[in-house]
Amino acid sequence: MKRNTLRRRATAALLAAVMVLGPVTSFAATFGTQLEQKNLEMTETIRLTNESWYSTYLDDEIVENYVTYEPDGDVVPVVHYGNDIYGAAGMSTVIGYAQEAGLNVIAAINGDFFTVDNGVATGLVIKEGIIRSSESTVANYNSVGFYDDGEVIIGRSGLQTRAHYTNTSGAAITLGMHLNKQLTQASGIVLYTEDYNDTNKATIPSFNVVLNVTDGEPRINETMTGVVTALGGSTTATPIREGEVVISMASNTPYTTTLAQFQTLRVGDEVEFTFEADEEWEDVEYAVGAGYKLLTDGENVAPTTDKTRAPRTAIGIKDDGSVIFYTVDGRQKGYSQGTYQSELAERLKELGCVEAVNLDGGGSTGMRALYPGDVNTSLINKPSAGSLRACANYILLVTDRESRGSAEYLHLYPYSVTMLAGAKQEFTVKATDRAHYAAEVPYSLSFDTDSRRLGGFGEDGDDDNVFTAGTREMSGLVEVYGRGAYGTAEVNVVESPTSIRVTGASGAVLGSTVAVAAGDTYDFNAQAIYKRKTIVSQDDCYTWEVNGDIGEIDENGVFTAYTDAQNNGSITVSAGDTSTTIKINVAGRGEVLDDFESGEPIVENGDFVIYTNDQLAYVHNGMKSLGMTYEFEITTEGALTVSAPVEAEFDNSPSAVNFWVYGDNSGNELSLTVETEDGIEELSAAWLDFTGWRQIVVDLPKGTEELISLDLDMYGKESGTIYLDHLMVSYGKYLDNTSPTVSLSVNGNALTGHISDNLDTAIPKDNLKLTLDGSPVSFSYDGAAVKAALNISDGKTHRAALIVTDTSGNITRKAVTISAAATEVAEDGTVLATADGKPFADTVNHWSNIFDVYLYNRNIASGTPQGDQLYFNPDTNITRLEFAVIVVKWLGLDLNDYTNVELNFADRSLIPSWADAYVKAAYGSGMISGSLSNGKLYFNPQKNLTRQEAMTVIGKTMARGYEEVELHFADSDQVAFWAEPYVNPLVSQGIISGSSNGCLNPTAYLTKAQVASIIFNLN
Repeated sequence: MKRNTLRRRATAALLAAVMVLGPVTSFAATFGTQLEQKNLEMTETIRLTNESWYSTYLDDEIVENYVTYEPDGDVVPVVHYGNDIYGAAGMSTVIGYAQEAGLNVIAAINGDFFTVDNGVATGLVIKEGIIRSSESTVANYNSVGFYDDGEVIIGRSGLQTRAHYTNTSGAAITLGMHLNKQLTQASGIVLYTEDYNDTNKATIPSFNVVLNVTDGEPRINETMTGVVTALGGSTTATPIREGEVVISMASNTPYTTTLAQFQTLRVGDEVEFTFEADEEWEDVEYAVGAGYKLLTDGENVAPTTDKTRAPRTAIGIKDDGSVIFYTVDGRQKGYSQGTYQSELAERLKELGCVEAVNLDGGGSTGMRALYPGDVNTSLINKPSAGSLRACANYILLVTDRESRGSAEYLHLYPYSVTMLAGAKQEFTVKATDRAHYAAEVPYSLSFDTDSRRLGGFGEDGDDDNVFTAGTREMSGLVEVYGRGAYGTAEVNVVESPTSIRVTGASGAVLGSTVAVAAGDTYDFNAQAIYKRKTIVSQDDCYTWEVNGDIGEIDENGVFTAYTDAQNNGSITVSAGDTSTTIKINVAGRGEVLDDFESGEPIVENGDFVIYTNDQLAYVHNGMKSLGMTYEFEITTEGALTVSAPVEAEFDNSPSAVNFWVYGDNSGNELSLTVETEDGIEELSAAWLDFTGWRQIVVDLPKGTEELISLDLDMYGKESGTIYLDHLMVSYGKYLDNTSPTVSLSVNGNALTGHISDNLDTAIPKDNLKLTLDGSPVSFSYDGAAVKAALNISDGKTHRAALIVTDTSGNITRKAVTISAAATEVAEDGTVLATADGKPFADTVNHWSNIFDVYLYNRNIASGTPQGDQLYFNPDTNITRLEFAVIVVKWLGLDLNDYTNVELNFADRSLIPSWADAYVKAAYGSGMISGSLSNGKLYFNPQKNLTRQEAMTVIGKTMARGYEEVELHFADSDQVAFWAEPYVNPLVSQGIISGSSNGCLNPTAYLTKAQVASIIFNLN
């Protein structure tokens, strides 16, 4: 018997314990410029190679992984699949089956093309010498065969499966047929064995013949005989029992003559099956189907019409008989684009192949390998779909040698590494025995290099397995020894990288300019890029330099800005001849000492009371401030002092203290008591010769270590009340009264927001609140961008809002409307109906329709039923009772929290029982207080509500700190003094606007439509 295969040429080198395979080219014209190559000697005859390339044409990379295999009869290729030919299986599952059968799997790739619906392979399958599925009928599709010594053959086997028998008329009948393929009307006759499944999986009416196998198996150029035990038509799948085969043909087949011949079989007839194929395929032990040939006798024969870049899997045979099992990743921009078949052929030719064939690719392309010393295989490539697709079959490189136990080889990980000069790399050691099974690593290990210039182990007190690269550019091997075992890893040392990338502590790549607050530290990190790849380095491998009198930087890139720095400068990081510079803007930094939101302290000491104030008219930022009510007693000692407990210690010396004061025009003095490096000092802050809010800034002496107290000294009136808010300390030049800048957008259900501030380099996440229809939503935040996935699957109108508070208490609120999805659209594109629905009969064409329906869908407004219709009455003035109910529902207050609230209204009997709980919540939360008349408190539930009354109620629910503007309405003077603190922020946010004649109309009554608009805009 003649084998027309490429035989390996054995040499004495194969006797070595560790074989070093031939060098691989460092440049491939097919893919472009080589970026990186990594090689791992997996066994004496198997090498795993990873290469990445940069294509100028694609402006992207191509990544390939391949195993080079030298047949020697020890490790051999085999074909495995799931439990049956029918049905796909995952690669890990199939590897597990092989391991259960006693095989040590070294590497694996995916195999043949297949029908996705049923997992049946397109082409030939031979396992353990038995034909499990016939060859593809596509003339240009090929097969790959493996002999028991590991040699490989590529081509068409010429397999013909036939059944021979004599019919009742004495005529000799021969029928050609497929083996274990899906039965269809056009498939002709199919022979099914137990390998296919427990049935023939027929889904169409068919004629079936069941035979008991009496002799032989489906092997190339051998025969099998069987005796018919049953036959007949069926509309369901026909079972395939142990020791039996089934021949099936569609009842509605177009091959009516063949069907007629087939139906002449009778119970008891003996049938002989032949499996004729080319002689050189006789000794093939395993085989798998494949696609088009790529190379024949070293010539590119791949289809030239294929111009689709995709992940690919292929097998190539080199002139010396060694084999390449090849994968290239694709369809992943920024990682690997993939190839088309003619390009793949050229690449395999560059790798030395003279014969090659394409296997299934795309989402099927996969490679797993056993890293020496591991117990389980690892995924080597990066599948285009994110995970490996279940496939029809796989090609495994296996050995059935038994474990020897003791370590024969050592393996260093990482097995190939590129490092910046002076960088450190910790190596892990694993071990394998002579049969390539994981073994115990020897206790005592020694590390070395093949050149002292490459670097050394255990330097500067490092552990013995930590390697420090030398200072010169070179390549070499690091080595490990232990009890007669030996291993190496490739090391490439780079002195000058292609570029240097600078990142922050979070790992995010920095832009050209970085803002650092005065007195702050910023941890810069550097990454060395060599040929588009990040190589191993640590921050102390670089030279760091500060340009300008802005601060200091240590050898690890940790920069500390000077506390009093007012200038801009830069930082330069360099390695070898490569450097990059980042501009540094040193900004003032503010730190909150006390925002008085916690509710403490409360001090009562006869002459004075210091307490937490929640009357928003006397709050500048947030919801609370510090109230100081005092009454001095004149004594012979002179002025008395009231001190607020606002102690704070400082690690760095701050520049100033600032805070807000609501003055009482008393003529008294505010001062600070601080401790400096020179002792205790009292600093004048402000004379209280004003009424209302004023920001106070007090410069601190250099070396201030502690703020001891904030003092009120009597030089004027003996009694009064002042309020303090948002006490801050600043480093450098810092005084921020400008609200943050916020943008917000929604695309689909993805929300994105961007935040910037004129002074704060980063606003903490705790200072952000994202809501959807008023309810909090979780989000991610990187210091500048907010991202969230919104639950808006109902398709109705929604409102998303982002509220941002900077360090100084300035607030910005940005909201966006997510419009309802269209459910009915006219031919001209006009939206006739949306998912919002039309609950109210009287608002369909009203200007407030979107707002009214929004409140209905949020269960804030319910409307009034009239007959079978529901009415909103948008132009009707809203009553105090109706407004209280809507606001409580909008805020989502828990009515159970207010059950014990006592309503002391003289007109309580006018409050309907259904509304009693809502009024209690509104009153108990402080939103409404009622009106005094003749010494009695009235709620006036049916009285209409004025615009300024509504603004006051709503304003009491909002934190202070929104930017305020001067009211320029024609009737601004009509705004009551008690309403003005609440009107201004609503106007500045655009929640409340004036009429077309330029008036605010504060005393006009509010309609239900206007209320709906306000609530909508507040959400």
